[in-house]
Amino acid sequence: VDLVEAGADPTGEELVDPVLNGVAGSDTRILLPEGGDRLRRFELTAPENVALVGDDARVVPASRGAEKLCVFSRVSDLWVSGLTVDQSGPDRCGWMDVRVTGGTNVISDVRLEGLNDVTAGTFGFTLLCEGADTELRLDSVDLGDGGRNAAGIYVFPQRDYYDSDRDPGTLVLRDCILKNWAREGLYASPHGGPIRVVGGRYENNAIDQVRVGGGHRDTLALVRDVNIVVDDPPSVHDAVVGAHL
Repeated sequence: VDLVEAGADPTGEELVDPVLNGVAGSDTRILLPEGGDRLRRFELTAPENVALVGDDARVVPASRGAEKLCVFSRVSDLWVSGLTVDQSGPDRCGWMDVRVTGGTNVISDVRLEGLNDVTAGTFGFTLLCEGADTELRLDSVDLGDGGRNAAGIYVFPQRDYYDSDRDPGTLVLRDCILKNWAREGLYASPHGGPIRVVGGRYENNAIDQVRVGGGHRDTLALVRDVNIVVDDPPSVHDAVVGAHL
């Protein structure tokens, strides 16, 4: 589905929410146009095999304050790629809440551009990966502009699953950038399943740059070829750690 052909405003003057939320669903590939689409909230619940693909697409959050921009709930086989979220405006947040419960799910070549300066506590991404056969991958996700009162990435524990009896899935972060998040960088220690952090740059975030647990079971965490820099961290915390394993 081409979003403009489906009726979305290509000029960036009108909200794309009605068209985007209207066409999204299972077995759907949505093509985002170039330019600055104004979006208040994109929400998907329980779809399978859905893709949101941009070609130099830009999305501008229309809501102010601590509002989630994209919410994916109980999703299986999700693909999101080629997207820049321009959160450089005042009191703007590009928070993406991704909760997957099956299949192979990929967030690739996504950038949150501009400092998240929202006063209330927010995040760049919040992630949940439920089900032993479920995989969630973040490839080349750029969160390099940081947040004033925000954490870069937070991963939910098993107690927050839709079905807490299910085992955790596999979480992979490859070649991602997290920098200048004033509450934390990557906080993934609550994740109870396999986790791999490979490549990327984690720089001057508060408290931890990379924090992983690895399952509390027989699954181990892997952190490899990661560039960690702590030379000018936020002043709001006295203790800052490079890698917390």
